[in-house]
Amino acid sequence: MRGREDIFLSMSETEKMSLFRRIVNARVAQTPVEDRLELEHQGKPLVKDVNLKQIASLTGRNYGSVYNTYNGLVETLEVMTHHKNTTTKRLFNVPSSQVRLFFVQQGQPYKFLEALLYHKFDNFEDFLAHEQTSKATMLRHLKPVRDFARKFGVRFSYETLSLQGDEKRIRVFLTIIFWMATDGAGWPFTGCQRDDKGQEIDAIIRMFDMGRPNLVTREIAMYYGAVAQQRAKDGHALSLANTSFALKYPVPNVFEELQDVLPAGLDHSDLSISEQMGESAALFFLFNFLPFYVTTGTDLQSTVVRRFERYNPEIHTLVTEFLAKLPVDFIADAMLPQATMNMLLANLLAVTVSIQEFGEDLTEVIAYEVNDKLHQMPENPGLRKKVRQTLEHVVFSHELDEFTASLDVLTDSFYRNVLQLVVQFIPPVKVKVAVVIEQTLLGYIDLLAFLMSQPVVELVSPNETDLDQADLVIESSTVPDSAEKKGPGTVTYKWASTSSNDWYGELYATIRQLWDDKMSVGGVVDY
Repeated sequence: MRGREDIFLSMSETEKMSLFRRIVNARVAQTPVEDRLELEHQGKPLVKDVNLKQIASLTGRNYGSVYNTYNGLVETLEVMTHHKNTTTKRLFNVPSSQVRLFFVQQGQPYKFLEALLYHKFDNFEDFLAHEQTSKATMLRHLKPVRDFARKFGVRFSYETLSLQGDEKRIRVFLTIIFWMATDGAGWPFTGCQRDDKGQEIDAIIRMFDMGRPNLVTREIAMYYGAVAQQRAKDGHALSLANTSFALKYPVPNVFEELQDVLPAGLDHSDLSISEQMGESAALFFLFNFLPFYVTTGTDLQSTVVRRFERYNPEIHTLVTEFLAKLPVDFIADAMLPQATMNMLLANLLAVTVSIQEFGEDLTEVIAYEVNDKLHQMPENPGLRKKVRQTLEHVVFSHELDEFTASLDVLTDSFYRNVLQLVVQFIPPVKVKVAVVIEQTLLGYIDLLAFLMSQPVVELVSPNETDLDQADLVIESSTVPDSAEKKGPGTVTYKWASTSSNDWYGELYATIRQLWDDKMSVGGVVDY
């Protein structure tokens, strides 16, 4: 798995960014949450000084190495903030997202992406000359971005500084890669204003009756809008006559519809009617690809599902019948909350749209690239087999011939969506917790309520004969006999009735780590 820093930052920049976060996190860990919130409410800085010896000890690194990295980091922060020889308070209370964005935008991979999108140079040699670097060095720096592009079926043409591949894939790649570069901390597009693009996306969402998305989803849609505008401007417009779309919804001409809605309308002077319709259909696909309706209300979701049922009955039948027929207890016995089932339905609709559009699930490509946790999930061959058999049954019994060729891809994507969701809500293994406290409920009701609300926790008997079965023992007092009663791998956490809220965060982190450890060696059950 390759994380975001690996794609955009050099080793030196990654070390500086890591040190910045270590310094901030060390101060966070030392400051009670109540005090942190008070500082945030008052707009006061959290980091007031830096203890490099402490950071070196925490990271296990040589002090001299940390000191050198720190000096380089300070120089960068001074350039970024335009303040030379300034205070620690000013330098280390800048949001980490802004610091990361500054590093990214100074890097060669980001500048190369800009050159690809805006054709800032006639050829690769001119770009190399501008960056004052050799071809071998540049290609080495671009390898992570190039590898990521290949997962989307997109290739770089260095001679012409252009992108090669299916236009829809190119647009999704550019949208995601620029989003990964900025993480939303800055608007990366010079061809349009962020506020204007936001107004356009808002108007299009209302027109498509998609419901109000959260701010992150809206921003990603704005990124796509900016990418699509630039690609169309460069002669890569999607024509309805020459482009196939998986969704059959009769999409209106967005350009015509928004002329009277937006002050300046949408620029389409160089687009034919077929290209306007093709670009409109591509926007509608995007809103079902993300998808927008995962976190919106049930009424809106019903509208979206009915839309699929009418205009894409094959996709609707495949997903709904799959969920109805999948022979697993957590669905048959309604063990998952309805909101969770709605989320699964929305994800599977989006997955199927992606597979029908691209022949693969690009949402999975993106998720596994940026989230290392997904790779740590143990496989469940039994669940995969049930998913495969259910899909085969639905496809052949309902004569959904268009899905026959993609059964392997559908199986993998449906299986991973179901597995990741059910593991979180119905964990196959749990952390066994014994609470050894004074036997008075009132003094520890908050602790017990917290533990009982955690799906990965199983409360076990605190009797001395059972302590060796516990993964975690929470004690309110240190009793001499308890040590010999515990198992060899049992972890102890000291608790007090006067505990602060910080204790809950540390306890939760302990439980999650123990759960991750247990999942890595087990966790395969027959659902």
